[in-house]
Parts: sequence; C-alpha cells; structure tokens
Amino acid sequence: MSRAVAVSSLVLATATLAAQAGWTQRFPAASPSNRGFHNLAYDLGHSVTVLFGGWDGSYLGDTWAWDGTNWTRLTPAIAPAPRLAHAMAYDLGRGRVVLFGGAVGTGAGIDNDETWEWDGTNWLQLQPAARPSPRRSGDMTFDVARGVCVLFGGGITSAGTTVFNDTWEWNGATWTLRNPPMRPPARWNCFLTCDWGRGYVVMFGGGVGATNQMFADTWTWDGTNWQPRSPLTAPTARRSGASAFDVQHNLLVTWDGMTPGPAGNGSTWVWNAADWHLDPRQPAPAGRWATAGANDLLRGRTVMFGGFNGALFADTWEYEASQPANSSPAGSGCAGAAGVPMLAPDSGTRPVLGTTWTMNLTYGTGPGLAVLAAGTSNQSWAGGSLPQDMGQFGMPGCTMYTSIDWLRTIVLASGTGGQPWALPATPSLAGLPFWAQALVLETPANPFGGILSNALAGMLGPY
Repeated sequence: MSRAVAVSSLVLATATLAAQAGWTQRFPAASPSNRGFHNLAYDLGHSVTVLFGGWDGSYLGDTWAWDGTNWTRLTPAIAPAPRLAHAMAYDLGRGRVVLFGGAVGTGAGIDNDETWEWDGTNWLQLQPAARPSPRRSGDMTFDVARGVCVLFGGGITSAGTTVFNDTWEWNGATWTLRNPPMRPPARWNCFLTCDWGRGYVVMFGGGVGATNQMFADTWTWDGTNWQPRSPLTAPTARRSGASAFDVQHNLLVTWDGMTPGPAGNGSTWVWNAADWHLDPRQPAPAGRWATAGANDLLRGRTVMFGGFNGALFADTWEYEASQPANSSPAGSGCAGAAGVPMLAPDSGTRPVLGTTWTMNLTYGTGPGLAVLAAGTSNQSWAGGSLPQDMGQFGMPGCTMYTSIDWLRTIVLASGTGGQPWALPATPSLAGLPFWAQALVLETPANPFGGILSNALAGMLGPY
C-alpha cells in the first residue's frame, strides 16, 4: 500500500470522529471591555462562566456571564469594590463562586483581604474572623476531593514587595492556615488547578516581585503536604497566565503567561499527571499575560478572555483538548522457534501527528523478514470479526488483532528491525485509535509459514 493510500485511509477512518479543535475564537454580539488582571470561574449551578473585575486603565467592578454563545452583563444589587488581581474559584459543593483579595482603589492600589461569594444573583461579603493577609495575585482552586477552596501565595504592592508561600483553605465558613512540612518557594501569579481525576491540586510556575525571576517547577498538594514533581518536559518559566482542568479529557491545561523572554509566548501545555505536553495546534490566541480562564464543565471546553501584551485584549477563545498520543501492548503473540516476536515503539516515543514514529520488532538473534500491519479497527476487517483465531489458516495458537490499512516490511538484522511511520500533520486525526501487529515469516513454524507478534494499541495525538 502506498503512503498516499495509507494516509487517505486514515483520514477516511476519522469521518465519524469529532474533530479535536484546539483553540477556536468566538465572536459574541456582546462582550466585556478590553481588560487584564480580571478573573473567571465556571458556575456549574447556573451553567455560565462568570467574569469579575480587572483593569482597563481604571479598576473594574463589573460582573459578566458567558453561556457559550454570548456574554451578558449582570446587575447585582451588591458587588465587591472594583479590583484587579483577585483570586476566584467555584465551590462545587456549595454552588458559590468564591472571590478573595485583589487590589482596590486607584493607581498602584491597596491590597485587600475581603472574601466574597456569588450565588448566581448577587455578591455577598463574608466576615470570617481568620483569613489570609491582604494580597493580590494569589491563586485559588477548588479541591474536589476534600471540598475546600485552596489559596496559595500572592504578594503585596504592585511590585510584589513581599510574596508569600502560605497555603489557606476556605470551607464556606472560615479560612484555615495549613502548615505542611514541605512547601514551594514563595511566589505570586502561579498556575493553580485541581486535578479532579487524581484528587490533588497542581501548581506550576509563578514569579517573585516584578522581576524576571520566574519558576518552571511543578508541585502537587494532597491536603497534607506539597510534593515537588519531576516531569521529563515542562513549560518554560512563566507567570500570570491561566489554567483549568479539562474534566472530559482528564487533563490540566495551561496557556500563555509572562516569560523572561517574550512578554507572552502564546503556548498551550497539558499535564497528564506524569508529564507536560506542548499543544502546537493553530490557530491559537496571541501571546499575553494577565489573562484568565475556566473550564465549562457542561460543554467540555475551556474558556479564556482578555489579557495584556502591550495592549489590552477583549477576545473570547475556547479550547478543546485531546488525549496525548499513546501506545501500549494489546494482545499476545504466538511462539516460533526463537520464542514470541515482540513489537514495541522506540523507547520514550509517542505517535505524535506531524512526526515519524518508529515501531521496533525483536525476534531471535539472526536475520529475518516480517510484515508490519496497522489499522483503525480491532473489531472487524474484510468482512470478518476481530480478534481472529488464525488456526483455521494454518497458524495454530496465533490471533490477529488489527485491521490492515497500512502495510510495511521489516528486515530483521541480528534479531531486530524497525519500521518508521510518517504520521500526517492533520489536526482532525487527533484522537484516532489504531492497532498494529507484525507477521514474522518462518516456514517451519506451521503450515502457514509464519507467526504473529503481540499487538500494540495506540492513539494519534497532537502532542
């Protein structure tokens, strides 16, 4: 089968799959004004993303709601004073958007320690006796596993004269200062998000003061202690971007932010609990910082609005993630004179669209010849069902697991050989599942004259 035919068959196979769009700009009839240093939280009880405040040259105190089609300005009877760099999160258990702190006033502003909650109609100020000290640019998320809002860090004055590394939790009645034995270095403007699927809070990056001292570290909070993580890859050091947890894909998404180089580099990264992956898909929002976002749980999309990069933005974007490219064993092979042939990807590699991904076959220690097949189904092929017992074709004990949409030869030298697979840089193929299996030619093995390797199952992805 030619490469062109192979690629065409893969494209055809995705016709019934929903395209993974990456970023899509929305153009609502009404919108908040250009701004930065605002914040967003998704209000599940009212099925809208709530925006409050920010800065457009002056401090803002307006409340807006995004329903997936349009922005609507809300008119609560009571609202927090106009402010910027405040923290916001949605308390899922109590059905309230929680707001803490920020800077109020004019000019450089005055740091604030107020706690407010939005009930879908009005803002209510609460007066807990214990609370974090006044601050701006702290970060907050709702810890789904433990039912509390977690606040970390922040700083005072517009220059971050002091930044904090304290951890606070809000249960709807009081703030509690936690004293873990290990904690991240002090910072403000970090990326803080709860990983719903794994039951802990993830923190990335942040900075110190108004300088280019920024972090590129990853930490997790389990309600008792902070633990540093050691991913193989990570975003460059940055602060003042935004993050949200994509429940549908079980991925944490971060984007944009100020870096020591460009003021905003426009990159999008996803965290899958083990590593960070860059999503290169275009189009994407222009690089920016002082932006905000939240995940729309019902619509399965992450919403971003506004930000700053020499000028203030008033654009609305939505992001649809896809699962990272992956592969794993799926089905056993059958033995020949030298054992069972083993099919595996190059160590540490994944089938990422737009790259060449190699599958390696190992069998015995001498020369040999094999045929590698890959397909988009493990259920049926050529009018028959899969898996297929190959005993009836003269291969007793062997099972075929994949359809055959792509076929290549592997020459074994000293028992090993590889076959590169040029994957098209086609965004619509993101999320396409595939299976692969090799036939090793060995005349004495059985009447057919060949044996099958184990199978690989995988998924093509943009990262």
